[in-house]
This record gives sequence, C-alpha cells and structure tokens, in this order.
Amino acid sequence: MLSPEWVQPRIGPLLRGGIDLRAYHRQILLLGLFQRRQREIGGFHKWQVQRSGRIESEPEALASFSAKNFGQGEGTSLILEFEGARNMFLDVSGWHGLLRQELQAATRQRWLSLAAAIGTVPIGINVRLGNDFRKASTESDYYIQGAIRTPIPWFVESLQQIRQAVGFPARAVVVSDGTEEALRELLAMENVTFLRPGCAISDLLILSNTKILIGSGGSSFSAWASFLGQMPTISHPGQSLEWFKLGSAVHLVRAFDPGNPSDDFLAKAREVLA
Repeated sequence: MLSPEWVQPRIGPLLRGGIDLRAYHRQILLLGLFQRRQREIGGFHKWQVQRSGRIESEPEALASFSAKNFGQGEGTSLILEFEGARNMFLDVSGWHGLLRQELQAATRQRWLSLAAAIGTVPIGINVRLGNDFRKASTESDYYIQGAIRTPIPWFVESLQQIRQAVGFPARAVVVSDGTEEALRELLAMENVTFLRPGCAISDLLILSNTKILIGSGGSSFSAWASFLGQMPTISHPGQSLEWFKLGSAVHLVRAFDPGNPSDDFLAKAREVLA
C-alpha cells in the first residue's frame, strides 16, 4: 500500500467557523496522529512508483481482481486508485475487524494509550455542533435535508429512555466539537463525562469502544464509530445513520424517537448493558 497522506490543509472548517482553533491541528489537519508502517511504500520510492506506474480505477468486482486482467507489463507498477464513497459501508460489510486493526496499527502509540485508558464505556454520545451542520428551521428539514444539527434535548431524552429501560444511570461519555456551554443540558445529567482528548483518532477509537452509541444524524464520524464498533446505534428521526448503508441482522442501527421508543432497540440495550 502507498503510504497515505494524512495531513492535508483544510480551509473550509476555518472559513465556516464554530471550531476550537486550539484543536484545529489534531481534529481537522490530523497532524501527528498517524505513523507510516514498514510495509507501506513511502518517500522517494513512493514518488517513483507514482511517476512511472500505470493508474487504473478500482474495479467494480474487486474480490475477483487480478493484475493479469489489466495486461500488466513486466517491470511496470500497477496502481489501483480508490476514489469516492461509492456504496458507503456496504462494500466493506463484515470487514470492520480488519479495518479497525489496520487503523490502530497506523495510529501513534500516544493516542492508542489515551483511548485504552478510557476503556469500554456503556454509552457513547457523539454530538456534532460545527457550522458544517445546519440548524433545522422546521421539523420537516430532518426528513428532506442532510447535515442537520441534532438538538441537544434529543440526546438528553434518548439517554433518559435508555437508562430507564436498563434500570440504572449507566455511564455515558460525550465526544463533541461543541463547547461546554452548548452541551450544558446534557453534561448536567448524572454520570455523564465530557471527553476532550483533542485528537480525532482517539475520539473515534473511544466511541467505537462503547456498548451503545447515540450518534449525530448525517455524521460520517458517528457512522465510522458505529461501523468499527458494531454496537446498537441510534440517531434522530429523519437523520438515520442507515443512510450510510450501516446495519444488519447483528448490527442494529435505528432512527429513534424518545417519545415513542422502539421496543427492539430498548430490548437490545437491556441485553448489552445487563
């Protein structure tokens, strides 16, 4: 594998505002989070391969791929190029274990240790409040628009429903790009902790190591945490994470209405938090 270029300038988040500039380098630029592994091609060798190799787009039937299908000439490097989201998580369904293992292998030890110190948490809550998510003007916005900000009261009421179903105030951790003031109603709840490790990869690994995930609808970050952890996951009605083609008979992903909670999800919550 060609060594990834994790650090890339991103001006959009700065222009939109609403982010903590102190965390910009580790939350947005991904500076200092990852390391190159020995089996990856990097540096001058990578430049040589990219310059002399022949580039082919990712084949539709990747499982049946063979370099011979492309008539690869002797001494010529063949580069398979992957681009775009395509079928979201559908094409990697069942490969979450391997992908999590590879992601951790590329992560610097400092951030692995930070996530490991938190350990397994009963309930993870991911609250996206950045300006790339818009506030809903009407209730119908949740059903006809993407990247709508999930209101804080929904997180509060959803957590209350889960705790009521299991019969005790299970510990919950909040990972968010919002401020403590914006999250005040949620953080005031019993046994809720706001985690601020200031690093995108440790945030992701912590969320993926929870037993239940309360996610932000439309958030690919919540979707990745759910995919890697394969835990029961809920999001706001109309903003279901099923849009990312998550969910299976084993991996329960649901839109959740605290006023009319789904029995199958609450039964699953009781099972995993027993």
